[in-house]
Amino acid sequence: MNFSTAQPTLLADFSPPSGSRSQRLKTVMGLGKPKNQAELQALVGALADEDESIRWLAGSSLARLGGLAVVQMLAAFLQSQPGETAVREARRVLALIADTDEDESVRTAAQEVGR
Repeated sequence: MNFSTAQPTLLADFSPPSGSRSQRLKTVMGLGKPKNQAELQALVGALADEDESIRWLAGSSLARLGGLAVVQMLAAFLQSQPGETAVREARRVLALIADTDEDESVRTAAQEVGR
């Protein structure tokens, strides 16, 4: 799947991973390089996890991935009104993408969504 042209689904489920902390951590670690939109959506959903280290891992993975598909998925996530902590995490990721992505249009999109 080419994430640079992927469009997030309109009715996305951004539930954080379930299970014990170690199960959730293993899930997020396995999603570090998502292969499809559902995996990307699950990784974004992990930004709403109760555990700070899981949120950090998900955010770091998303920032490293960058690209328009990640920015669009984060925009959909923010529209789902995920809660204050998750919003803060998503904006942190968007700021990192805005600072580091190689594509100027992606940096611009990340800045606009992160406002």
